[in-house]
Amino acid sequence: MPINIGTSRALLASRPTIVTVTPVIVSLASATNSLTGGHTTVTAPTSITSGNLLLAIAASGTETWTPPSGWTLFGTKASSGDDPQISVFTKTATGSESGTYVWSGSGDAADATNVAIFNISGANTTTPINGMFSKYTTTAAVTIGTSGTSIPTVIGCLPIACGAIGQLNLSNAGNPTSLTSGWTGQTLVVDQDTGNYGNTGNNNGYNALYIASGPITTDTSTAITAGWTWGGSFSEFTGTSVMLFIT
Repeated sequence: MPINIGTSRALLASRPTIVTVTPVIVSLASATNSLTGGHTTVTAPTSITSGNLLLAIAASGTETWTPPSGWTLFGTKASSGDDPQISVFTKTATGSESGTYVWSGSGDAADATNVAIFNISGANTTTPINGMFSKYTTTAAVTIGTSGTSIPTVIGCLPIACGAIGQLNLSNAGNPTSLTSGWTGQTLVVDQDTGNYGNTGNNNGYNALYIASGPITTDTSTAITAGWTWGGSFSEFTGTSVMLFIT
């Protein structure tokens, strides 16, 4: 009996497509209350899409403030005494975000609060921040990094470094200089206190906030460092800097 052999077929297993999603800064908005009003109102960043991560960085004195409804405090870093503190809040964007966000403060936070809000796509909204640490300084030159620290850095994180300074006399306010190569200065927010230090008319700020973002991490064994030097003349300089990692 003849045996019929059918046409042979090569079965090719389909290979899954690996899609790598990394955090991307879509837009940024910031505001200061300029030592008045007891609150800071920030216009929402542009192009917010449902599911995006909203990351708020608030800097003030060592008192407290209340974030808008729906925001979650990740952590606060502050130096001792009447020095600036930095708090980080997160929120997963919905399809009906507010046009403005109001941050209400008490004490120093009511007098001088700077807030910057990032609109970030591609972030893990379940665990959006993988690590956060801080450094205190009394000099204009700031260097903050992971060398010698235990930070759970993973591949694909977006590093963000920010610094707040208090009791500042900025006679020529401007972006800090000497930012580490590969980092991008995102914003500088300065409280305008024209009556402070007796220098009416100058850009005298009780509090200033500077934020920069670094390149996406590609190696967990490499130290991540950001550095800058505050510009302008100043007095009674105190500063708190923070680095965090967006997953």
